[in-house]
Amino acid sequence: MPGACAGRCIGGDYFGNSAAIGLSPLIARTIPHKLKRHLGRAGYLLWAAYMGLRFRPFRLSIDDGHSKVTVWATEARIANGGFFGGVELVEGASFESGEIIIQVVTGKSSGNLAKSWLSNMLKLRNRDKWQAEIRARELRLETEPQMDVTIDGEIAARTPIHICVMADAVTIAAPPQRSERSPRP
Repeated sequence: MPGACAGRCIGGDYFGNSAAIGLSPLIARTIPHKLKRHLGRAGYLLWAAYMGLRFRPFRLSIDDGHSKVTVWATEARIANGGFFGGVELVEGASFESGEIIIQVVTGKSSGNLAKSWLSNMLKLRNRDKWQAEIRARELRLETEPQMDVTIDGEIAARTPIHICVMADAVTIAAPPQRSERSPRP
């Protein structure tokens, strides 16, 4: 049963699950290959901790065409789905929603980024203390300084970026659902 869904596009590149600005692209760009190969996910965590100590916050401006918001940030997660690095960070993000969700880890401390990940993993009630969400169909993001953007884990763009929902961009084909009474082959 084929169906069309809205896709998300950053500067002409479609993405499936997520994009990010901040510490995640820095890790993707700088992690030593041997560390990644020999330690896998643990290597990423060690490198993230090391880079987190060296990382500097940035100014993020988000413009939805009607208003512009500027905040200090350590990460901006652009969600098509709810999962980043195997962890559900953006609840309610859905490929079928037809909206872009930007989750911004706010403030000048990279400690807020660690608190955000931990509070999201544990589903703590106070997780909104370190992050803000913006939902729209089209946005423009600018950073000071200019920064790399990862799209589905690969560095694929640089700020400023234009993000939009593209109607009927993805066709999904799935077998028809069987009813409880349908005979099995």
